[in-house]
Amino acid sequence: MGETIEQAVKRVAKQELGVKVEIERMLGMIEYHIIKNHFGQVISLAWLAEIISLNDIKLDRQASDFKFFKIIPKNTVREQKLFLERFLERGGKKSEIIRCR
Repeated sequence: MGETIEQAVKRVAKQELGVKVEIERMLGMIEYHIIKNHFGQVISLAWLAEIISLNDIKLDRQASDFKFFKIIPKNTVREQKLFLERFLERGGKKSEIIRCR
């Protein structure tokens, strides 16, 4: 509440990864058909953002590691995997994807 989506993306990047980002563009929306919470169906917005300094990455309690990958890992959430496959089919670069786990 009280912030733009772009401000929220920057805030979350700082909180969860400890980094500042420059937003390039919104990539799309991910609908999770199985995951639901007390508000209803979960929807995520996917953004392409450049990390200003990789040396500053500090993960929060939600992640123990981060990696760049060339092949989508088998244990990727189904909806995220489909989204990434479509992103790559539309000409997205594999080097643009970061994974936290």
